[in-house]
Amino acid sequence: MGGGFGGCVLAMVKNENHDEYVAKVREAYQKRFSKDPRVIDVVISDGARQW
Repeated sequence: MGGGFGGCVLAMVKNENHDEYVAKVREAYQKRFSKDPRVIDVVISDGARQW
């Protein structure tokens, strides 16, 4: 994703794959940039709706 944030990624990952995916991303990012990436976990919901 763009927007001037220095590079962002939105990855939709199944719950059972989350930990392994984050570990692999962290390892690759650390190897490439010599620092930890910021990982923000979110949970998809039904979204906004009128009651």
